Amino acid sequence: MSETPTSLRQPAADHVAETLRQWILSGRLGEGEHIRQELIARELGVSRLPVREALAVLEAEGLVRREQYKGTIVCEVSPQEAAETYEIRELLEVHLFSLSLPHLDESHLRTAETLVHLSESCDEDDHERWAQLNRDFHRALYEAAGRPLTLQTLEHVLRRTERYFRLQQRMSTSVKRKSAREHLEIVNAIRAGDRARAEHALREHITSNGRDLTTTIANKRSRKP
Repeated sequence: MSETPTSLRQPAADHVAETLRQWILSGRLGEGEHIRQELIARELGVSRLPVREALAVLEAEGLVRREQYKGTIVCEVSPQEAAETYEIRELLEVHLFSLSLPHLDESHLRTAETLVHLSESCDEDDHERWAQLNRDFHRALYEAAGRPLTLQTLEHVLRRTERYFRLQQRMSTSVKRKSAREHLEIVNAIRAGDRARAEHALREHITSNGRDLTTTIANKRSRKP
């Protein structure tokens, strides 16, 4: 018997949410665009109920908003939102990292290093793969904290930052190299047993990325007519 496709095994709302999420992240659904539930349902071959449920999930993630008399709209991204998102990242990640550090061993560090090297070998235009490896790296450092709810909250925040990356026309090779260097610096500090250095490296990695992306978004907004 042939295996049932993954998309058919997923609950319909989950499948629709993931599809719409990727359409927004890739730019297929642009900022400020209205989402027509009946058209989405027809294109994905589902009823309108799972579409409504999926949009509720995406609204909670900050990707869409519902407006009275206008329906559902893809959220625009502002420099202020980007800056606040990175503030939340710093709070959550430093907290998780401090709890996880005493439990990290060589196997955790080898996993983290492997994820860095895989990200370095990504095709230049494979932003989705790079973003996933980036999330996996951070998760590898925090899972030992034993805080699954906090980690789940962080996952939602990291998904939002992926959208900021996609707003750039193309992440430059230098940006990706910088991220890899900073990730390895965190790993090396942990391996050296220097907790203060490791926490500083993580904090600086998050804040510098936040500054860079906030500036990029602000510059894009200033060029709009």
